[in-house]
Amino acid sequence: MRTPIGNFQLKFALPLLAIATILPWPCDVAYAVPAFAVQTGQPCEACHIGAFGPQLTPFGRAFKIGGYTQGGGQGPEIPLALTAIGSFTHTDSAQPTPPADHFRDNDNFSLDQVSAYFAGRITSWAGAFVQGTYDGIAHAFRLDNTDIRPLTTVLEPGNRDLRVGISVNNNPTVQDPYNSTYAWGYPFVAPGSNPGGAAGGRHRALR
Repeated sequence: MRTPIGNFQLKFALPLLAIATILPWPCDVAYAVPAFAVQTGQPCEACHIGAFGPQLTPFGRAFKIGGYTQGGGQGPEIPLALTAIGSFTHTDSAQPTPPADHFRDNDNFSLDQVSAYFAGRITSWAGAFVQGTYDGIAHAFRLDNTDIRPLTTVLEPGNRDLRVGISVNNNPTVQDPYNSTYAWGYPFVAPGSNPGGAAGGRHRALR
């Protein structure tokens, strides 16, 4: 007999969602990483269009091109963050088959994903955005969107500033300063237990 929610989800989903609800995150949605807001001392809308992104403002593009190294915050810089996304899926008609093991063919609660981030500067010339994600539908962990900037510096040819750097990344366009497609494209988030199946409903960043 299938149950609407797995043992792992039942044990961890509600506490994680409760923590996400009560913690005073300075950002609203997963794309706006709290660690960046603390490091720069800027609200999420300074970097992200609509305050949650993923598309970037001119300030946000400069921060990314600069290797995630800009400071300005007053608090302790801890380049770590955690996000959790859950969902409840109901359809008018039952799905032909359950979307994944431990699910029913309708009315499914799910812990779609939990992501941990290392996001911020390492030195004055190096920084990183590293996302590791646990997929609550497939019960699997993987390295998600990652952009490591081991070196960024400014040259001055002809009395003009030229910023150059190195990006080590794992997904086409992750390094793009505009946060455009393919890695950052719509749909940003969809229920993992939707009628399209678990693979179609996972977070866009998962590849």
